[in-house]
Amino acid sequence: MNRKLTRLLNSLQAAIYEAVADSPSVAAVLSELQREGCSPSYAVDVTLPDSNVAEAPVTLYGSLSLTASDESFLRNIGIIVTSA
Repeated sequence: MNRKLTRLLNSLQAAIYEAVADSPSVAAVLSELQREGCSPSYAVDVTLPDSNVAEAPVTLYGSLSLTASDESFLRNIGIIVTSA
């Protein structure tokens, strides 16, 4: 991967982390977990897919486009995906 792509991916990772960290709903849940005695941690990882493996997107809800891997991930975290 070239330096520009690496820099862009690092910038994206930082932007996602900042957006999550600044979210009032995330802050509320983290505070509640801390009151329960938990010290949660999370990580943001940004990668590019292997260029040799291309997945056909599944278009849902207008411009939202998900791959089969995206749908699988959402199902694994309890989000039911239905096409429009």
